[in-house]
Amino acid sequence: MQVPSNFPAHCLKIDMSFIQNIEQEPNKRNLFKSIINLAHGLNMEAVAERVETEEQLQIVIEQGCDVVQGFYLGKPVVEQEAKKLMAHAQNKPASK
Repeated sequence: MQVPSNFPAHCLKIDMSFIQNIEQEPNKRNLFKSIINLAHGLNMEAVAERVETEEQLQIVIEQGCDVVQGFYLGKPVVEQEAKKLMAHAQNKPASK
């Protein structure tokens, strides 16, 4: 099934409320996986919002989430700092 062309979305962002306490709540993990399956069924990327621990990151990856955002991966920065970080990353040689 394709997302209708008049539906201008390419990703489904999963709210932080589905991530919080996912380590302790199996039902929440099942719901999270279902949301990812819905996104993938519509040919959309699944984006997990506000991943804050290594354990949450591992669960999100295991469940097949495409993109992860959150404090565990990096703190929010102002626009100028973000531009510096991106420029630095583009000039960095590829690691072997």
